Amino acid sequence: MSKAIIRLAADTHVGCVRSNNEDNFNICCNLDSADWHSQKTAIEIIPNKYGVLAVIADGMGGALAGEVASAIATETMQSQFTPDNISKVIDSEERILQFIEESVEIANSHIIDYSIVHPETNGMGTTLVMTWFVNDKAYVCWCGDSRCYVYNANRGLFQLTHDHSYVQELVDTGKLSPEGMRSHPYANIITHCLGDVGNVAQSECHVYNMHDGDIILLCSDGLTTMCCDKDIENIMATTSHNPSLCCERLISSALEAGGHDNVTIAIYEYTTVQ
Repeated sequence: MSKAIIRLAADTHVGCVRSNNEDNFNICCNLDSADWHSQKTAIEIIPNKYGVLAVIADGMGGALAGEVASAIATETMQSQFTPDNISKVIDSEERILQFIEESVEIANSHIIDYSIVHPETNGMGTTLVMTWFVNDKAYVCWCGDSRCYVYNANRGLFQLTHDHSYVQELVDTGKLSPEGMRSHPYANIITHCLGDVGNVAQSECHVYNMHDGDIILLCSDGLTTMCCDKDIENIMATTSHNPSLCCERLISSALEAGGHDNVTIAIYEYTTVQ
């Protein structure tokens, strides 16, 4: 009988232009024992029955409040993904998806509640993208334009998320080519985020069946606004089986292209052995 092995790496960089980092990430290598990491990490694990969770949040807002919003988002996901909560949903895909969506909405409420108590943070918000690997599936959830990709040497790079952004809507309606998204003057406008007072956080979820050799990439738009998908794919192809090196080179590529934004990346490679 085969077993899964996951090699995982994550890191963040302030970039070349901004003075503070409004991105946050949180990785749990062992949801049984709450083994959480929010700093640069690289690890190889055999996932337990509750799986592995990776969350990236890209904050926005004045008065340095973006980093507050993204921290609330990642901390809320940590507080939600406890063994007690997971045990109640783990055996049902429908309950798993419902639990994820409810957790995102709780994070949204926490951000809004904080901004009400601290009016100096009014207008803050954050994107969120997360992947929960459990039962040989990747449960992907996102709100905003932070992305999740999957790369496999046999199939190339594929984007699992669909941006909640103005330029994505232009592409969807045929008014803009996908190649024009990165250079469009309104490329930074998102249509959904956490912390938007008066609006429900409209997250989306996708279930992906993992294949041997799959590499999952989560990233803030600090990577995708600087690097096109082909560049990302080439780096992932040349650094396969080394997520830490892949993470390092993707960040370096974004910085070399100008590093106009904070860039945060989480990568995990899924392999099976007998």
